[in-house]
Amino acid sequence: MLSEAFEVVEDGVLANMVPSLGRALGLSDGQMDSIKHAHQYDIMEQKREMLRRWKQRLGLRATPDELMEVCRAAKLQDVADKIQILIREDVVQQCENELKTYYRKTMSFYTPLNWAPWMEQNIQDHHVTARFKRVHRHEGGTKHIVKSEYLTEDQLLTTIEEDSRRQSIGRVIIEGPSGIGKTTFLKGLVCEWVSGERFEHLKLVFALKGRHLPERGDLCEAILAQNLFPEDHPIRTDRNLADHLWQWVQANQDKVMFIIDGIAEIPGFIKTSSAAEPEHFVSKLIEGNILRHSNVLLTTTSIQRLDVSVLRWCDAYYTIEGFFNDDITKFVDTFNFKTPKAKVDIKDLLGSYTNTSLLELCRIPMFLWFLCLIWNDNDHKSKARTVTSLLEEIFDMALRKAKIRGKEDLSEKDQGKVDELCKLSWERTVTGNVCLMSKDVKNIKDIMLRSGFLVEEKSHRVEYTFGHTLFRELFAAKHIVKSPDQTHLCKILWEPSCPSNSRYNMVCLFVAGLLGENAGPLFEAFSERYSHMLKDKECSQCCIDEAVMLACRCIVESRDPRKFGLVVAATLLEQMGAERELSINFYREQVKVNTLLGLSYVIENINCMDEFGRINESQRLSLILENLWIRNKRGLLRLGDAIMKTQVSAAFRNNGELRELDLFVSLFSKRCAPSCQKLVEESRQPCTKKERIQVFLTDVAEAIGNMRWLESLRITASILREDASRETIVPVLQRHESITSLSVVGQVKGRGHLTLYGIKSLAMILEENKKLKSVSLRLTTVSDDIKQREKDWESPRDPSETRANMLYNGLVESTVTSMDLLFNCVLPHEARLFADIVSNNQHLTEVTFSWHTMFPSFLEGLADAVEMSRALKRLVLCGKFEDGNSLVKLIGAVLAGKPPTSSKPAGGISSLHLQGQPFLDITIDALVSFLKSPETGPNRQILLHLGGELFGPQAAAASRNLDALRLDNEASDNNLIIYHGLAVVAEDEDRPNVSHFETTVARNFKRALRDKSEEIVDKMPRQQEETES
Repeated sequence: MLSEAFEVVEDGVLANMVPSLGRALGLSDGQMDSIKHAHQYDIMEQKREMLRRWKQRLGLRATPDELMEVCRAAKLQDVADKIQILIREDVVQQCENELKTYYRKTMSFYTPLNWAPWMEQNIQDHHVTARFKRVHRHEGGTKHIVKSEYLTEDQLLTTIEEDSRRQSIGRVIIEGPSGIGKTTFLKGLVCEWVSGERFEHLKLVFALKGRHLPERGDLCEAILAQNLFPEDHPIRTDRNLADHLWQWVQANQDKVMFIIDGIAEIPGFIKTSSAAEPEHFVSKLIEGNILRHSNVLLTTTSIQRLDVSVLRWCDAYYTIEGFFNDDITKFVDTFNFKTPKAKVDIKDLLGSYTNTSLLELCRIPMFLWFLCLIWNDNDHKSKARTVTSLLEEIFDMALRKAKIRGKEDLSEKDQGKVDELCKLSWERTVTGNVCLMSKDVKNIKDIMLRSGFLVEEKSHRVEYTFGHTLFRELFAAKHIVKSPDQTHLCKILWEPSCPSNSRYNMVCLFVAGLLGENAGPLFEAFSERYSHMLKDKECSQCCIDEAVMLACRCIVESRDPRKFGLVVAATLLEQMGAERELSINFYREQVKVNTLLGLSYVIENINCMDEFGRINESQRLSLILENLWIRNKRGLLRLGDAIMKTQVSAAFRNNGELRELDLFVSLFSKRCAPSCQKLVEESRQPCTKKERIQVFLTDVAEAIGNMRWLESLRITASILREDASRETIVPVLQRHESITSLSVVGQVKGRGHLTLYGIKSLAMILEENKKLKSVSLRLTTVSDDIKQREKDWESPRDPSETRANMLYNGLVESTVTSMDLLFNCVLPHEARLFADIVSNNQHLTEVTFSWHTMFPSFLEGLADAVEMSRALKRLVLCGKFEDGNSLVKLIGAVLAGKPPTSSKPAGGISSLHLQGQPFLDITIDALVSFLKSPETGPNRQILLHLGGELFGPQAAAASRNLDALRLDNEASDNNLIIYHGLAVVAEDEDRPNVSHFETTVARNFKRALRDKSEEIVDKMPRQQEETES
């Protein structure tokens, strides 16, 4: 490289600067004169001779770095910069070659059992690629997860490579449980870079283990402290070269990738409590405070349980899903069993429905490895059905393979070494430091290295570590089980903090598996800690939910689920209080089947009935499972069976005292497949699904008919859509004497909308039942679908017989006084039709219309209808208001209502609520201009409530004008009271995405709004009182 630096000097130094170069090189005037005399007409040869003499004088100290400093001293800055670039490129090339050499030796292939020295299989031929799931988010944080998509390992590698090339994604995090293949994937990625098959644009890839990183320092020092470069490598012996490397990294961040495997194991990687406390260099890297444009790839077992907020800084988030059923089959087919029968038997075992939890376990590649090894070693007589029993059999097999034990038990000496390892495992689990030195394992390292429970580490700060995280956690659980202080240690496992949950989750599970039917102390500790968590105001709800889910898994792991399911149920019931609500948020994580199975045993032990088959108020339970995502049907079916055993259905049928009933069912959410319909036609047998629907609706109709005190009924739209509804539930609702409020709610998507048949059924109820006083419809749309398939027995449709017309006729003929129509989308002509209901149904006193856009034609038609109506008192509109003229016409119609006379009831609207989603600024300007006119003052008191959001370039000015109008009206005792709650939205902000389907929040908002309106109206001075005074 020095010769290349010489060439730079020879080409870059001009003739007039040769004397300065000579003096900087340390040559005397006499030496320079002799050189000039010898090569009088050859400037290039003069420079070569000067450099040769400088090199000869300095010997080994003549380096490119030294030459660069010489050029700087000679005021040859441009030449020095070129030499510096040359040095950096050479250093980087050396590092790249050294990294690739190291990775070829250590990562040429990798399997889940590379730590087991007794492994005899040809493991290189058994690699089955993993499956990944990309999780898309609106913002950083698990609460904002919106959707997911599955990717193969090859697709994920391609995606990461393309994102890295485009520099569109810099921080990527991969999440997955222990043993599922995170490290396998990372080492495969590194091998792709080494071979040049992928990531050719990357110059340097630093693959780091989280547990090998120091607690403090900087990233450069941490990398050099790893085993990536040998101790005698120039990059480690020469600090100047290390500086050149890091300067190149800073200047070429897009060509560098940092891979950190297991960030939860990084020492000192915790949230800083104050600004004065130094932030960990890995946190700085993730957050982009250093090397913001570099590529960073992270792995962890659980993002939610990290003490540091990581997800918000990551550009892409993937979870590794392990094996699907096809992958499991492929792996078993490639495994080299001793006999063909062994392969057939294990396939039968995994294919059995009763072993669904075992199949779920084998989705983790390492567990499937374990099962195949045990099955092959024990002549397929393994009884492993849980994580604990599977690892216990591997533990025994490892000791046999390492020739530490035979068929007899361990010797007392060897058992003592195992106990010492168990104690060490528990201590390191508590502290979180999994790195071991020779002094820590000097008494046990011989047999533990042979068995694979300990492995030698290739790091300068770590000499040994545990063979795998799961074995460390298993040994920690063994220590707890044998400890005389078992009760106290069990309480530690349930500590209410997210990092503790992550640290002790598997240990807790293994304790339940090891204790089995004697796991009482573990569940007693859960009961005590659960009570403390509920009382602790600083304990977050996610910790409580995690504890309940972990307890459910422990119930199944203990192999005595009925006994401990009763214990957990008693604990939950005891702490529920008066509300009697069990709410668990699963945060859209894929729920393990054992969690659902355990939850089902808990629910089975909660009886909501008294001895007469009625709901017992003292035992009533509300079960809420939020963000539940289930891949395996068995757990869901078992959970459903458990809910049925609580006799909720019997309580529904036998309880005639109900006053409010919400009947939301998804039994009819999907239409039968064409193959099913064809099968029914060919066999001439009734569809079993329709038969179940018939039975269900018959029971529901009978139950509702017996509820003589029922006042409010809310049902899903899909119920009225079924053919069987005309003969069952529709006649009951037509003649019901006590129901005064009916709500029909559709789904946001799918077949939740009402068909024409369903609209007719609803119209029949509205026309016949004269007891109804309130009706509410919340649907996707009532527009006709031209592709909709008509029922075979229906006569050809009359062109005027549309869904909107049928609904209009039913509402006009009804006697309801309150009507809410909330649709996601309507067409302008449909909106105008619904406006006519106000004038044609003289019973209506309260009306709510809500959909995406308040069309000008609708507002104008509604204005005409308001003028004709004498009963309407309250009008609510929710949607986008774009046109000011039509809105002004509507408000003019509202204000023009005539005052009451002695012979007629009071007429005109007293409350108008406009919820803008959003209002345009020009609309509010037109409204303010109209209301400023003195002719618009009403002759009765009217409340005008404006809510929602205000959008537009002049939104702030329009809001101020509205405020000024409100204050003027208050000062002049105007009968028009304006309540202004508009929020101004800046132009560069996203407009709100409004959903018109009722949620709990929406219902609460509506109640609060009504209460606020009534409060304001109550404070108005009565017109009659003013007249008398």
